[in-house]
Amino acid sequence: MTVKRTSSFCLGFIAITLSSLLPACGDSAGKRGDQGPEGSPADTAQPADGQTPAATVGASAEQANTPGESVAEPVPADTGLIDDLEDGDDQILVIGGRAGFWHTFNDATPGGKQTPDPEGELTLEEGGPEGSAYCLHTTGSGFTEWGAGLGFDLNDQSAVSGGAAAKGPFDASGTAGITFKAKGNTYIRVAFPVQAVIPLEEGGTCLTSTVEGEDCYDVHGIGFSLTKDWKRFEVPFAKLTQEGWGKVTEFDLTTLLGVQFLIPPGVDFDVYIDEIAFY
Repeated sequence: MTVKRTSSFCLGFIAITLSSLLPACGDSAGKRGDQGPEGSPADTAQPADGQTPAATVGASAEQANTPGESVAEPVPADTGLIDDLEDGDDQILVIGGRAGFWHTFNDATPGGKQTPDPEGELTLEEGGPEGSAYCLHTTGSGFTEWGAGLGFDLNDQSAVSGGAAAKGPFDASGTAGITFKAKGNTYIRVAFPVQAVIPLEEGGTCLTSTVEGEDCYDVHGIGFSLTKDWKRFEVPFAKLTQEGWGKVTEFDLTTLLGVQFLIPPGVDFDVYIDEIAFY
């Protein structure tokens, strides 16, 4: 199903390109192996249902705060379903104070291609795990800097108002982690941007620096290797780490901005995501 709006929570280094068409979510997710790239750092977590832990790798909005603007107050959290995509649109479920849009993104390597196109309409596909009506599916190749991904904001009130609205943090302090279902042919890193590592102009509080080790965008996350079959994964917030190349910060759940599924550079990827929830 094609929806008319794409929204992005843009990390500053995310520029946008691309195109192509996709198979249905029930199809095989590709032929590449499910291991991460050689030399990638190693975060581990225990996937749900007794799956094997995997190692990690390193890492959008139409209205963004400009430098000097006040940051929106956190919205209180409750536990529960974030989005099961069964409504067929590109918004997460507007419940528990949460609001936002799904989006794709990539590093804009010349010649790189991703579908859905971050600059075009975001397309949901029919099918999914256990009789699901819709899922999100992204494919692509040719990205050589930091890769590509898909994700959503948690407190973009333009998703409710239909107009311009400041994006702000979501207070998820009453939750222990998220679960999601996925399949694919590559490694992904599930990342959770908080205000401390995101620049002011993108809703965060990080001051841009040229000092080594003080860069913004070193988000907290953890990695998993996907397989050709749908599996349920559990991501405990207590297991998240930064990658170690940027500003070192605490993981503050009261300032959570969104959720990202990051795909490493140098791979031909084919990734499906569905049924994301707090627990």
